[in-house]
Amino acid sequence: MGWLHDVDMPVYGLKAPWFSGMVQGIALSLLVRACHVEGPERWALLTQQTWKSYHVSVEDGGFCRTVENGVIYEEYPGPELDCVFNGMCCALIGLWEVWHSGLIKNAEKDFQNGLRGLRHYLPNFDYENWSLYSLNRCLGKSLLASPYYVRTNAVLAQVIGLIANDSEFYRYGERWLKLHKSIVKRLGMSLRIGFDRFSRAPSILQFDKAR
Repeated sequence: MGWLHDVDMPVYGLKAPWFSGMVQGIALSLLVRACHVEGPERWALLTQQTWKSYHVSVEDGGFCRTVENGVIYEEYPGPELDCVFNGMCCALIGLWEVWHSGLIKNAEKDFQNGLRGLRHYLPNFDYENWSLYSLNRCLGKSLLASPYYVRTNAVLAQVIGLIANDSEFYRYGERWLKLHKSIVKRLGMSLRIGFDRFSRAPSILQFDKAR
């Protein structure tokens, strides 16, 4: 069905094995390049199988969650809406690449469905002059992005804006990059984020040490 994780993630309510939309998106991007270098004959079947994983719902053990106006390809497909921004963007970029490469033309529909889903929630990620990491409320409050992920979200929002010709995504990306430039802001938010995670959900920190 796809590329699986074999490690439990209790903080997100996930028990192995589980499938991440982010991983499948990165895999599609890699497979597009493999097909370009070595030809599609060797990689076509694996590319098709990876793409088909986008059609398996969270309820059926996959990572596709139907939402208002579209779908969300979950990086962490737990029981509730999570929508990690960078993970969703990677899932979309993989679909866009496999569609534009001509390997799977039907991937356009999946890209557009995901784009509509993420666009619906895009304003929710702009929070207190900063960016959220995801819409997960495992802390009992909004899950703020670390400075690393604010910049990552900004760049990926601009990429999505460019490939989808969507100025709204690009505008949010520009805004988050400007916020990220303030050293004082980054330091203050880092302290706040670290305290929130240590006091409310310390298990998140072990997955985020480098960020």
